[in-house]
Amino acid sequence: MQKRSFQKYRKYNNSNESWQHSQFVKFVASFYILCFLVITITSCDFERSNNGKFDGNWQLTQLDTLQTSRTADMRGSGIFWCVQHHLLLVRNVYDIEHNIFFRFEKTENTLRLWNPVSDNRAVSDSVVTSSLTLQPYGIQNLDETLIIESFSADNMVLKNEKLRFYFRKF
Repeated sequence: MQKRSFQKYRKYNNSNESWQHSQFVKFVASFYILCFLVITITSCDFERSNNGKFDGNWQLTQLDTLQTSRTADMRGSGIFWCVQHHLLLVRNVYDIEHNIFFRFEKTENTLRLWNPVSDNRAVSDSVVTSSLTLQPYGIQNLDETLIIESFSADNMVLKNEKLRFYFRKF
């Protein structure tokens, strides 16, 4: 009889050890997963853009001269404004040597562009010191505030002192 009760005890003890081992494995696995998540979350800086619908590529489709009311179809010009985070890139896809980066600040009805830097990959980036460099893109000043006449997820109309710019999201 004692042998049977010992066998029962041994079965109970073996199943208890098995249960404890599986609990230990679960604990260790959970600990490693938790450590991995903590390291992953704390090791990376993830900056979010607050630009909303403004982020992306905007193709210049039309340019109006305010003084003479003349209109130019700009769809074939290759001029794009590319917005990402804190930077706005004004570029001509047919002339990659004259890309201009701006810092920008957008409010509900204005868009301020400042601190233009010429992106010349062959030589070096350089700060733009003359507004003549910006005029092929319709920008008149080194620090320019444009009025936002209309803005949606697909279209945007901006105006400065001389020109009205029509853009479509590309």
